[in-house]
Amino acid sequence: MVNWINDQDGLDCGGKKVKVRLIYRDSESKLELAQSITEALITQDKVHFLLSPYGSDLALGVSPIAEKYGVIMAVVGAASNRIFQQGFKYVIGVAAPASQYMVPVLDMIVKKDPSVKKVAILYRDSEFNRQVAEGAKAYAEKLGLQVAVYEVYPSSPNDSTPQILKVKLAAPDVIIVASHFADASWPFSNWQNKKLTRKSSRCQ
Repeated sequence: MVNWINDQDGLDCGGKKVKVRLIYRDSESKLELAQSITEALITQDKVHFLLSPYGSDLALGVSPIAEKYGVIMAVVGAASNRIFQQGFKYVIGVAAPASQYMVPVLDMIVKKDPSVKKVAILYRDSEFNRQVAEGAKAYAEKLGLQVAVYEVYPSSPNDSTPQILKVKLAAPDVIIVASHFADASWPFSNWQNKKLTRKSSRCQ
């Protein structure tokens, strides 16, 4: 993409064409390292524009640094509402906030199957997934649905039995799981093994 932009004589910035140079560092998904890298990119590499690290926890953690130095940071791969609730002027995003992720899913469910009454919501213990779950719960209740299970699970799940039993006991019509890629498969494989058959929606 950088080569393509520069082949077109660069970005159009107020009528002036500016060539682009991409500088990137690996944060290893560690917050303190991401914060250190962000500050170094601004103060040492003198970047004019930032792309946020992946994940709401990291993006939330580095956003005050972009704001402190007055460098625009586009939030990509992160959608926690809290990122955009700090009153910052230099932190921008174009994706839907995490709390809205399940709104169209729930709208579709009740439209396709008006008999749906009961929902179970499981979410990973992380910033993004917590926001997805909170938004899903609020909207489900707004639609008049009963949220029979609202349960957090550890960020590194080893045993899903407690969550499975709660969902099985509640017998929901719909199961919504807010998860990340690494752990997205564990609830479904376990539910299948325990012969719990329900409709489910997953967010990543």
